[in-house]
Amino acid sequence: EGSCRSLADSLTQQGAVCKIVRDAEIRSAVMANASWKGIVYDARGMNARGIVKPDAEAGWQHREKNRINFVFEFVKSLAASKMSVPRLWIITSSAAAVLPSEDVSVEQAPLGGMARTLALEYPETSPVLIDVGPGGTQSNAVGMEEMLAKEIAAGDEPIVAFRCEDRYVARLIHSAPHMEIARKLQIAT
Repeated sequence: EGSCRSLADSLTQQGAVCKIVRDAEIRSAVMANASWKGIVYDARGMNARGIVKPDAEAGWQHREKNRINFVFEFVKSLAASKMSVPRLWIITSSAAAVLPSEDVSVEQAPLGGMARTLALEYPETSPVLIDVGPGGTQSNAVGMEEMLAKEIAAGDEPIVAFRCEDRYVARLIHSAPHMEIARKLQIAT
């Protein structure tokens, strides 16, 4: 909860009104207040060493599946409501490899895919994926929370990654094929 509190404090300093709610309370909190401008789902602190956890009612469940189901069901309930749908930011830690030496968190990566899917299926949520990389809640926590707050307040990119103090955005670039790698396709008759 420390990173959530720090982010909320940074957003409040920029003039936003923030309320931190837990997963179990979020539907009722959002539905009770139809004037939300945005919702930040902070999944950074959810990395754990194990891949599965016991769940008394559902047996063994994958954590990443639980997060995907939560976000998807939440967005579906927003879309089905009569209120205007607020923008959704999903903050992850190592959901994508930005630099060549990075590893991807298997528990976080599905949230990146979910954000891209929501952009197609529920465009009214204008989902934004913000990935902070490994140690996103620990290294220079105050600086990271300030960068996140600025991105949430004024950013217009659907996918953003922060690595240390550098900001990365997704771009397609033109690239000529490498002729030494390309092979001529031959069709056997």
